[in-house]
Amino acid sequence: MPILTDTQKTKFIEDGYVVVSGLLGPEMVAETKRRLLDSMDIQEADPATWAGKSSTRHEADVIATTQAARTPEFEQVTAQLVGENFLRGICFSPFLEWNGQPPMCKGYIPVLTFPSPGEKRFKPPPSYHIDGGKYVTTYPGPNFLAVMAYLTDVADFGGTTVVRPGSHRQVFEWWLANEHTPEDPFATVPPLDYADPIPVTAQAGDVCFMHYLMVHSGSENHSKNIRIGMNTAVMPDPDHPYIPRTGKPVSDWTPMDYTLRTDNL
Repeated sequence: MPILTDTQKTKFIEDGYVVVSGLLGPEMVAETKRRLLDSMDIQEADPATWAGKSSTRHEADVIATTQAARTPEFEQVTAQLVGENFLRGICFSPFLEWNGQPPMCKGYIPVLTFPSPGEKRFKPPPSYHIDGGKYVTTYPGPNFLAVMAYLTDVADFGGTTVVRPGSHRQVFEWWLANEHTPEDPFATVPPLDYADPIPVTAQAGDVCFMHYLMVHSGSENHSKNIRIGMNTAVMPDPDHPYIPRTGKPVSDWTPMDYTLRTDNL
């Protein structure tokens, strides 16, 4: 039984992201959160244990606590968005050592947003980025999707991921016209007129799948609790690299193919 509806697929094509509610079940959320916080020596209800802790961690033993959350259902949604030729369970991390190949790890990279003083309302962030920075290419290279899974509920003022809907298509068209090369990190976010920023609110267990060219950011957490998220990526299978589709769409096109069509430029 398909997980994604036609409406969700259309949202991904048009807006560049889709949130799948409850993709990680309650038991998976609770166990992953417990293992992850234990590995970081953090107690969710004790602010004294938060002091001096990094909001992201890239150690193999920390990331390993999250591997089980790359569930079969997660991979099923991925296949519905990009097709079958992707690496299952593999995370792209631009923060790991680069040796000529995309740096990889298994599972998710924890992204914790600790509470900060401020009014309980959403405030758009001052800057935006595309995951992977200078390693991102016009067509899928090291990355198909950027993904954020949530282990806590997230209000709009609670440290949400912030997206610019439709920016994936704007960036794609810009890079086609301007011959973007990944060696230029300053060309990551072209100076375009993007849609207003949208905070992605979520419940624990929800997963947000974003196009690899999505312009997005984080935001401040003005709640009393840690926003516990996990960032991962979906990478093309290097043995079956992505081949751009040409002409008008046909029945076997994936939502990813539709976002990269050139017949309607």
